[in-house]
Amino acid sequence: MLYKSKNKNLIPLLLLLSVFLTGCAGSVKLDQLSNYKYNGEKYSGVDVTLSQKAQKDYENNDEFDKNAIQQKIFNHLNTKNLINQSSKNKLHVEITDISIRSNFAAVMFGFMAGSDSIDGKVTLTDQSNNNRGSFTVSASYALGGTGGGQDETRMRWLYDKFAELTADTILQN
Repeated sequence: MLYKSKNKNLIPLLLLLSVFLTGCAGSVKLDQLSNYKYNGEKYSGVDVTLSQKAQKDYENNDEFDKNAIQQKIFNHLNTKNLINQSSKNKLHVEITDISIRSNFAAVMFGFMAGSDSIDGKVTLTDQSNNNRGSFTVSASYALGGTGGGQDETRMRWLYDKFAELTADTILQN
């Protein structure tokens, strides 16, 4: 027997809510060989590079801005008190995959057009450039429509989520 709701708008509202909750996501995967443990280290800055695959993706995406994500990561680290310009420790981010929908597809088709995503490997190095630990960050955004489909909105969310996950992962391990 199906449940009959007195409020017929409840089911569409729940479906819409589930779309919004699953529309934006982020995840972190610690590398198996990573033995990183945060001990109060500060980093002098952030170095963002693109893998060969991401470089090809970058050439086909006018929306992605390597400098903008680098600045966003730096700002998040600075906010969390992880930046000290005189530190010899460095944070390297290699963007490994970029998938950005066109503005038209995002606005017209929303999540049905797929999702925008940025994946990258974060490596923490010490003053001797030795690898102290690494992890993979993935951020995706699938919302669309006139409110959530604009390039600036989508890219700002992706950069923020990637930067947030990076800073939080450093502090939580």
